Amino acid sequence: MNDPVQNPYIDTDAKDSGRVGNEKLLETVRVGMIITAALIQGVVFLVAIGLYLGYTNSDDPEEAPSSAQDTGLPNEGLPNTTLPSEGLPDTTAQNMPAGNMPTEAGEWVLPAIGIAACIGACVASWFVVTMMKRVAIRKFRAESTDEILREDFQSASTFPHQVAQLLGASQAWTIVGQAILEGAAMMNGMLMIVDGNLIHLAAIAILIVGIAIQFPTVSKKLALIQQAQQIR
Repeated sequence: MNDPVQNPYIDTDAKDSGRVGNEKLLETVRVGMIITAALIQGVVFLVAIGLYLGYTNSDDPEEAPSSAQDTGLPNEGLPNTTLPSEGLPDTTAQNMPAGNMPTEAGEWVLPAIGIAACIGACVASWFVVTMMKRVAIRKFRAESTDEILREDFQSASTFPHQVAQLLGASQAWTIVGQAILEGAAMMNGMLMIVDGNLIHLAAIAILIVGIAIQFPTVSKKLALIQQAQQIR
């Protein structure tokens, strides 16, 4: 008569047995896909803005008439107002429009910083993901029974909480690894806006590929579970 109201959408058998439904797997993959798309979208938007600004700045403004002859007016009796260019510094390199490649040693400073950031981010992302993955798998095996390590989860409808924890950890290290690459990509995008060198696009493309490689799928998560079961 006084039984508590129960949620009909909760699998009571799975809860009593310490297992979770496969919606945990689907939710992890779905959230990972959204985050990956958002990171790539942010980088693409910044690159598009940089290319647009570079394109608009590359258009040379119309030169004003330098003498009375250019304006169609008679120049008789008018003094020559043309200034000599000898001894004046050349500011062409300083106002290099976007899309031009660097030609002098000093113009390679910002591209070198962008390339170094790209390489450093790739190494850091790989290292952090590898370490976090190793720790999570070690914890999974320490808390799992022999029955869990031998169970086939490829078509399972429920998972033990140890697997759920492993899936959560995999989402964490994926986000961290992608965020490191996304930060370096955004940095190269800002440098491209500053100096207008298209060489930054190569670094950005590499970093976007690195983010996309970590795009989560159900098959990748199931392969991770199988790998964690087999590692000794």
